[in-house]
Amino acid sequence: MRSSARFSGLIMQAVQSISRLATRGETPQRLAPPRVFAPLLLADWMRAVFIHYEVDPAALQREIPFQLDLWKGRAFVSLVAFTMERLRRLLSNPSRAPVF
Repeated sequence: MRSSARFSGLIMQAVQSISRLATRGETPQRLAPPRVFAPLLLADWMRAVFIHYEVDPAALQREIPFQLDLWKGRAFVSLVAFTMERLRRLLSNPSRAPVF
């Protein structure tokens, strides 16, 4: 009896922590069920640049077809540039390989 109560408490804590992770910005995000993921490609990221700047939310919303996810009422735009080398297929299971 004790062990089931202890485990139900752990499950409740896990659910609560997942709920907190689901609300990154001011707009709550839906939780997707966990999926099994196996990459098909591998690559080496040699150089990456991330540039983030703040913009007026109203001006950005006029240009974006979906609702903005704001942070403390502020909107940000990010520019990401990167170089990948040695792009290659990873075939751990050949039966899952795409047919071209």
